[in-house]
Amino acid sequence: MKPEVAVIVVIYRPGAELDTCLASVERELREVSHELWVVDNASGDGSPDRVRGSFPTARVEQMSSNLGFASANNVALERSEAEAFLLINPDAELLPGSYGAFCRAAAEHPEAGAVAPQIVEEDGSIARSCRTAPSALSLLWENTLLDFAFPGNPLFDAHRLGQFDHASARAVDAASGACLYVPRSCVQRVGAMDPAFFMYSEEMDWCRRMWKAGLAVWFDPRARVRHLGQRSSANHQDILIPAYYRSQRRYFSKHGSPAARVLFGPLTLLGVLLRLAVFTVRRISGRLDGPAFRTRVRAYTRAGMEAFGGGGAR
Repeated sequence: MKPEVAVIVVIYRPGAELDTCLASVERELREVSHELWVVDNASGDGSPDRVRGSFPTARVEQMSSNLGFASANNVALERSEAEAFLLINPDAELLPGSYGAFCRAAAEHPEAGAVAPQIVEEDGSIARSCRTAPSALSLLWENTLLDFAFPGNPLFDAHRLGQFDHASARAVDAASGACLYVPRSCVQRVGAMDPAFFMYSEEMDWCRRMWKAGLAVWFDPRARVRHLGQRSSANHQDILIPAYYRSQRRYFSKHGSPAARVLFGPLTLLGVLLRLAVFTVRRISGRLDGPAFRTRVRAYTRAGMEAFGGGGAR
């Protein structure tokens, strides 16, 4: 008998939050036929053995190298025979009743290729986890820092849905990949994640492909997930910042308008220069320490140099 759902957790040197994540999955799905896939992207820190010891029913897949977020998720998306998939980050926790809410939303909205939950931050605030499809305008506001300077502005922050309180259910262009419920029928229709995305924008691409296939992305606040933040990401800015811009370039090469594709390089370079100026001011004023400043300078300089070349190793 095929399991009702396969839960997929991709890890790379995860923190203690992973135990909270997996425990919440076991709690929420204790009466549901399910698989728990933990895909390790060559952490090299003993995490797979830790998972096997604490969660013996988990199916742990160890990659020989860091394949990136999309490819690691695809390991389970392409091998599991479950009727649905629940992708969740290792630093996210399913809150009570969430799995049932996902199932109800999917049943009520059969047109939905994905159901996204309300994401609650550690301090209890609601994360702005949905956004419009990236466009030339969103590139402009992001790289001139106007969306950062004017959060919630109906013009500059429109791409981040700054006017949406994330308290009511609605269809959205795209939602955070921190947690997504995806029926098998959607994967059969649009395919798995694009492995060309190493990290970032893969969920934007997936959501965009769902819309193009005639499906929707449905946000439902009845499903709630607590997100404990990007703690591991904070230690790898030299890798992740260039990866973010490469993924943006990949997204616009696939889905962007002609204007967005032409403007991507110049606007990215502008954004990099403005951020370097901000970091310099923060360093001079003592609000940014030397190692953090140097890491950001190297990472953004690399991103700026790659903006026009279209290359760069992952």
